Amino acid sequence: MNNSKDNKPFNKQVKDLFDLCADADFQQQKSILANSAVSGKVKQMVTSLLNFQDDENSHLTGTIKKSIDLSLGEETLKAGAIIDQYKLVKPIGAGGQGEVWLAQRNDGEFTHQVAIKFIKISHNQKELSRFQTERELLASLRHANIAQLIGGGTYQNNRLYMILEWVDGLSIIDYARKDLTTIKDYLLCFSQLCEAVSFAHSNGIIHRDIKPSNIIVTTDGTVKLLDFGIAKSMETEVTNTKSEMMMTFAYSSPEQINGQPVSTATDIYALGLILYELLTCKQAQDHTTESPADMIRSITDITPALPSRVDPDTGLNFVPKQLQGDLDNLVMMAIRKEPVRRYATVKELVADIQNYLSSKPLVASGDSLSYKFIKLIKRNRAASVFATIVLGFLLALPIYMYQTNLEIKNQRDIAKETSDFLINILKGASPLGVNGKETKLSDVLAQGERQI
Repeated sequence: MNNSKDNKPFNKQVKDLFDLCADADFQQQKSILANSAVSGKVKQMVTSLLNFQDDENSHLTGTIKKSIDLSLGEETLKAGAIIDQYKLVKPIGAGGQGEVWLAQRNDGEFTHQVAIKFIKISHNQKELSRFQTERELLASLRHANIAQLIGGGTYQNNRLYMILEWVDGLSIIDYARKDLTTIKDYLLCFSQLCEAVSFAHSNGIIHRDIKPSNIIVTTDGTVKLLDFGIAKSMETEVTNTKSEMMMTFAYSSPEQINGQPVSTATDIYALGLILYELLTCKQAQDHTTESPADMIRSITDITPALPSRVDPDTGLNFVPKQLQGDLDNLVMMAIRKEPVRRYATVKELVADIQNYLSSKPLVASGDSLSYKFIKLIKRNRAASVFATIVLGFLLALPIYMYQTNLEIKNQRDIAKETSDFLINILKGASPLGVNGKETKLSDVLAQGERQI
């Protein structure tokens, strides 16, 4: 089958297909090659190039790519090139969409580093549109937890670029393992990410590619969300997400895999996957299988184990059983397979995190009276202890009073019986009681003994 791509020079066809595959994993590369309309000869060449993409032979891949660029008459970027007021220092990232360079302020006024992202040389109209969309989206997002757009332009009348805030730090997963200790620390760090995503949603933007490599935490603990390369405006109808082959499978939602429309619920699902990994040291969607069918089924049909039941390979500073209950429910609600059953908004997810930290009832844990009562007791421990003491006193007081009254009655009865006994004895000793006859003490005592 032929299409317009077959009219391009052979080297350009190879470069276009290679760039598309370069940033994909093995399974994605297989799918891209299988679905490509180029000739078998082009596919064979690209497959050969991809075989060089390991650590040992990465320099060969770079040499081959450079030779293709030169054959097309296009100059590659070099350290020292001047872009606006910045001098390129070194490449720090590359992918299917382009490459990213670290750059240094060059006008001598002050020291300042930025990241400059360039669209790839041999871009098509779709890639150009995506790059322009990312610039426009970033220009509208001003938030402390989103890497800021500083400027942009065109290099050598061909390559669009954008100048971005340079974020120096670790991915959120690596940062958590290195610097965080308590569950509260993990949740507060994660909440910063949620605030960034919530802000994007409030501005009508869905990120669609939330994963650890796009979330950097600086040395002072500030979370920065990066890479809106495949973000979409909510006003844009997006249905064919499966064919784009740009999302990372481990952090993809069922609707992305199935090619269904994405929404803010898609980002909520990705956030749930990030939180799952933070709290367990394991990916909820661990794709170790080589079968694409099994990989897809694990995302669309298989529910991951509860976080509290995951045995982490690396040490955590808390026991997994501490996640049992509320945190299990919170994470699993965020990663439900059906979008309508997840949190309705990121703000609701953040609210449940705050509820957990404040010992309040969580939306994810239901609304039974017994559950709410237990949470009430937990968040008011001192008052609960005092109330328990007062309640115990109020319950014990009637019992004590009843027993005391019963004892008083018994004592009263004994006193009356004693009084009656003495009166009878005195009557027996009285001259009137024995018809005026003389009464002996021994007779009185004998009578008392008989009465007893």
